[in-house]
Amino acid sequence: MVKKAGAEVGVVETMDPKATDFSAQLAKIKASGGDTLFVTTAVEQATLILRQAKEQQLKARIITTGGSVSPDQLIAQAGEAANGSYHLVFFTPWFPDAVKNPDVAKKFVGEWTARKYEVGGLTEGFRGWDAVYTIVEAIKHAGKAEPKAIQDALWHVKVKGINGDIAFIKQGPAGKESAQNVPSVYVVRIDNGKVVRN
Repeated sequence: MVKKAGAEVGVVETMDPKATDFSAQLAKIKASGGDTLFVTTAVEQATLILRQAKEQQLKARIITTGGSVSPDQLIAQAGEAANGSYHLVFFTPWFPDAVKNPDVAKKFVGEWTARKYEVGGLTEGFRGWDAVYTIVEAIKHAGKAEPKAIQDALWHVKVKGINGDIAFIKQGPAGKESAQNVPSVYVVRIDNGKVVRN
């Protein structure tokens, strides 16, 4: 996708999921002169990468991908090192009006806040909400709460979810298709210790 957009892909580095020292990879990336670093990992490693990139004075723009990194956790754990970083997320709880179904998102954020759940969990917690509402809709469509009936009914489900409209499409070889839903994806930035719209 980057190449199709006319950009050049430079250094590609991999890391062990348990790694905590990224200095060698970051040094190579810094020496390459690249202007953007895409990172796909969980919040724990993303925190360390942001800190170590700051220590090495890496000037490249850092973008986390995958949608599962919690910018609130990065702010809390990486501090100033998180400033200026960009993050792909599947839900923008800081801006519930920015999603396709703001009424659903505002209700979810309101419930989360009223129950005093950790704010960092909002970017993942919505998945459970969407899942429960999707299964309930499938049970209604199937007319019974039996696994096979629910599975078959999921092909016909259409739900206004927090992440957007939920409807499944078939992908894969005929008779062996998997059910996929195309998620909404947003990019946010951390600026002065706050999540801001990009």
